[in-house]
Amino acid sequence: MHKSLFIVCGQSSVASQLPSIVKGHARALDHLQETSPTRRWSRLNIWNASMTRIPMIDPTAASGQTRTLLDGVTASRGRVSDMMRVMANSPAAFAGYLSFGAALGGGVLPAALRERIAIAVAEANSCGVCLAAHTHFGRNEGLNDIELSAARDAESSDPSAAAALRFALAVMRTVGHVSDAALDEVRAAGFGDAAIMEITAVVFMNVLTNAVNHIAETVPDYPAVCMR
Repeated sequence: MHKSLFIVCGQSSVASQLPSIVKGHARALDHLQETSPTRRWSRLNIWNASMTRIPMIDPTAASGQTRTLLDGVTASRGRVSDMMRVMANSPAAFAGYLSFGAALGGGVLPAALRERIAIAVAEANSCGVCLAAHTHFGRNEGLNDIELSAARDAESSDPSAAAALRFALAVMRTVGHVSDAALDEVRAAGFGDAAIMEITAVVFMNVLTNAVNHIAETVPDYPAVCMR
């Protein structure tokens, strides 16, 4: 039998009750909502690390195209995230994801802005796994704690970055049906057509990873960040 690891973002008094009441994700979530109804809880506030709903491919046991892709990630990044190991169930999906990310890495948007967008999207979609990862990556790109926190609310002390983040969430929430005013605002902030297309691409690449994590119920690979 696998041991379960429960990490709770919330009141310590609630956390102390978990061992005697928790029988799985659903019951734990019900209990937290009942005891702290004013707090925003999600499945990713409580992580059962015993398994994922879709298996994670073991890089050392993979073969063929899957092994080639996983080995490439290990060589370039030093590790393969659990989300990638889940996505690797489909070499086609995994290859497409990696190619998409590599292409955007050579685009016009700076890496720090791409990480800000990823953080805003993760927060909006209640993806604790992506929020933890991109907070780590954003810090590596030079974002301080104030900017990392602000990005979760699609804000920044940099007016240009703030405009890009507002536009990114508008694109996500409307699936592209943004208003003329939203488009005018991001253009006025200095973003041309290429940048607007890349903001859109970064948004939906992160929606994809949010969805994979939600479907599989993965656990964070990086220090957990409590959902708001």
